[in-house]
Amino acid sequence: MSNSISQSTPTNGNNSNNRPRSSSISSIMTINGVTSPSFDVHTIYRIKTTRSSKKLDHFFGEQIPHDICIKEIKKEGLKALLQSKVPLCYFLYHLLEEYSHENLFFFIELEQYETFQYVSRVQQLATAQHIFNTYLTRNSHFEVNLDDKVRRTVTDALQRKDVEKCFETAKRSVYSLLESSYMRFLMTDIYQKMITNCGELTTHYPDEIRFTAVNVLLDYIEREHAMIYTNPLTDAPVFMSVSQTSKRRHELIKSMIHEYCRTLVGVEFNYYRQDPNEDSNNQQQQQQQQQQQQRSPSPQESKSPKQQGKSKFDFLKKK
Repeated sequence: MSNSISQSTPTNGNNSNNRPRSSSISSIMTINGVTSPSFDVHTIYRIKTTRSSKKLDHFFGEQIPHDICIKEIKKEGLKALLQSKVPLCYFLYHLLEEYSHENLFFFIELEQYETFQYVSRVQQLATAQHIFNTYLTRNSHFEVNLDDKVRRTVTDALQRKDVEKCFETAKRSVYSLLESSYMRFLMTDIYQKMITNCGELTTHYPDEIRFTAVNVLLDYIEREHAMIYTNPLTDAPVFMSVSQTSKRRHELIKSMIHEYCRTLVGVEFNYYRQDPNEDSNNQQQQQQQQQQQQRSPSPQESKSPKQQGKSKFDFLKKK
């Protein structure tokens, strides 16, 4: 699937994880007798928003970078936030903090899955199987905490090759998980930061606001990188004592965030931080290549971000 967020994620579910698990749908539904939120409201809102976007594009004769304003999110809640791009960065940060980011990545994948134009039924089935392997396989790096009944529903649908509705139940369930996280998000400092940085009525976020939102996610990446690869007491590498599973998961999350920022926010950042496991000779070669590029940049590199059609962001020089 084109521009799919999980393109850089594994389909191997054999790796065991000891990471914290997010709440399951059954635990949410039984808290104080509260029923799950209406997923149909989200679907109606998405259709309405899509139609409005197409009307704007038709009026201006091109696709314009419109987004959802904070006032709309305050009024409509999660369904509006999930249709946004820049504000959604702050919600993703919250999900990363509470170890439930796989719910959002899974939901975005399903949104893309439903709207993508496939060349054949075989391609669509392969994409569906890839999504299942990434998010619904036991002990995968991005396993979503759904009930066994929901998993069996998806498995049975895939066996019947029902590619149109195979994820319908799973999508409803993960939406309920996101609703639960959203209610906690409203009580956090990062929610207030989103309001302050984005403003109330902005629907076209300039580069400065988009970069600020991406910075929030990069702060998380850098903090996790330091925890995994650096001893806080000696500032020395500790990668030998960190499990391969933790390192692999960190690198995959970094790739997922990169894809999210690139495809949805329109900001692409480069990785300048070296992996401590890399051979020193490879590091020297990369440094030499960078020096050569600085002396004689290629035509593509010399173009401005606007000419390239995509904003570039330096991973370590961000402010």
